[in-house]
Amino acid sequence: MNKVFLLTLAAACALAGCQKKREARPCQTGILLGTTCDNGYLFQVDTVAHPGFGKDLEFRGDAGPALAGPGLPQRVYANVIIVYGTPYQQALYSSLRRGQKVYMNLQPGPTEIPLYCPPTAIFYDAPKFELTDYSPDSCPEFMPD
Repeated sequence: MNKVFLLTLAAACALAGCQKKREARPCQTGILLGTTCDNGYLFQVDTVAHPGFGKDLEFRGDAGPALAGPGLPQRVYANVIIVYGTPYQQALYSSLRRGQKVYMNLQPGPTEIPLYCPPTAIFYDAPKFELTDYSPDSCPEFMPD
């Protein structure tokens, strides 16, 4: 009887595509600095709440599509990360302005170096993350898959 139950359960999981739930990532607060040549976005993460989360980065302007909003001084910013999103999320980014505070849930992102950036593009090197959810107003609630 137990074998039949276990076989039935295994078959149901195989058909339904059992998936391990993703772990919630703590909400990060960041200031949108600019863009990268590989469709990423540079964020300065809150240096008080999350020290050492990112790395020091010399911002020299947008390397990808220019963002709306006031220009930022070209200087070294502390605790910077690169964030990638889905095309849908990237379309939502168009409503964000440079210098705006954003609340984000993140997961580790790609580790490879982008090979499709033009050789003349500004290259930024910082920890990479993928966006799972974000809000311009408050920490988004984590919604499991």
